[in-house]
Amino acid sequence: MHNMCLYGHPNGTWEVNLRAEEVPHELPEAALGINLARYSGEEEEFVTKVSGLLSEDRMESQVSERDETGSSPSLLENCEELEEEEKDDSKLRGFYVDMLMPVDIIGGPAVGDIRSRCLRLSDESTSEALAVRRLLGHRLPIDAHNAKKDWYDIVEGNHSLWDGVSRPYRETIRAFLIYFQNEILRRPNDSFCFANGSIGNFFFAGARIFFQSLDAAIFLFSRVSEIPCDSLVLPVISTNDRLTLGCELQDGTIIRGQNEISHPTNGTIQTVDKRHSSTLPSKIKRVFYMSSEGNNLLHEVFPPVNPTVLEQLKSVDCIVYAMGSLFTSVCPSLVLLGVGEIISSRSCLKVLLLNGSQDRETSGFTASCFVTAIADALNRTHGDPNIRLKNPPGYYINTLFVPKDGDIAVDLKQLSEQGISDVRVVESVRDPKHGILFNPSSLINTLASLVE
Repeated sequence: MHNMCLYGHPNGTWEVNLRAEEVPHELPEAALGINLARYSGEEEEFVTKVSGLLSEDRMESQVSERDETGSSPSLLENCEELEEEEKDDSKLRGFYVDMLMPVDIIGGPAVGDIRSRCLRLSDESTSEALAVRRLLGHRLPIDAHNAKKDWYDIVEGNHSLWDGVSRPYRETIRAFLIYFQNEILRRPNDSFCFANGSIGNFFFAGARIFFQSLDAAIFLFSRVSEIPCDSLVLPVISTNDRLTLGCELQDGTIIRGQNEISHPTNGTIQTVDKRHSSTLPSKIKRVFYMSSEGNNLLHEVFPPVNPTVLEQLKSVDCIVYAMGSLFTSVCPSLVLLGVGEIISSRSCLKVLLLNGSQDRETSGFTASCFVTAIADALNRTHGDPNIRLKNPPGYYINTLFVPKDGDIAVDLKQLSEQGISDVRVVESVRDPKHGILFNPSSLINTLASLVE
């Protein structure tokens, strides 16, 4: 067990084999020390890993200024139940595929889903770990004035959220928050509103800008939040192009932007509640990626998938499509070229975790409608016919988990016709914010019994 430190300068000079105790307590202003405590690997392995993250051939994740990427993500999105149990169950280790949402002002991919994923997997075994999690999970007030005051208290180290966070952690996190703040101040012509902002997002963005590498930022955030060392969090898109998510409704209407699809706010800052958003004028036919310039089908683009995601899909024992917004969380990861090809070729367990309640995107849907939407996304059924697949739903999903007392009707006959006969009801809990969710222990036990 080592207490290693990455010690670097903005000019590109890095020292990655220093032990933390060898780094000066008072760092020069031009330098940055990153304490990677409790690294369980060997020192040589640490040096190799960090050097690889920072080397030129790993800078493919570098994004140009004002880059903009698609939606929110995942084969495993909004799956707190699995993540909470995974931290304590050595038999279950997963990789989590996350998409990136649009960002302005600073440029580059936004990191909310990756931040959320890392925090859900983060350590909770000590009081300090809980304090770090509270800090990185904190959202600033909705009122802009109060949000700005809250932000400066945090950046200056005076906020009560720092209570319980040791000096090495505090100075590591503050360094990147300050770096993020400096990037904002460098853009005087752009207005940045801190209202409802996530401290974890700001920390992550500061790390990404400093390293000029999304991989390095994920590596750092994973260490700071202490996620299990054999859990892997991956962004599904690997591109420097500016992208956003679009959807086509069955009546031909095109909607641009993840928020406009999922929970339009009419330009106001408010707490998101997808269950009470206005209904869509027509059901969603498909989701796709658009370039930054236009609002019609002529601007559809096909970004490449992260090759590491495809490699992982080739070897996993089980694929889980988790609870979450169907068209803005799950399907955006599935429409990418190569994903449907690999998943359909695998003979492993493929489980859909059915949502416990409806939202704006799935009003009136039954269980078989969810299956159809996922199969259509993987087949790219409604897109370019030259890249279309024709696999039946059973090639992508062979097991359905249903939360007990959920709001979505389970139409067994239609599911059977789709090739899905293994339907399992799992104990549930009612969350005041999210409605019906799977009971964590029941979900993990049911899944583990199938995988073993």
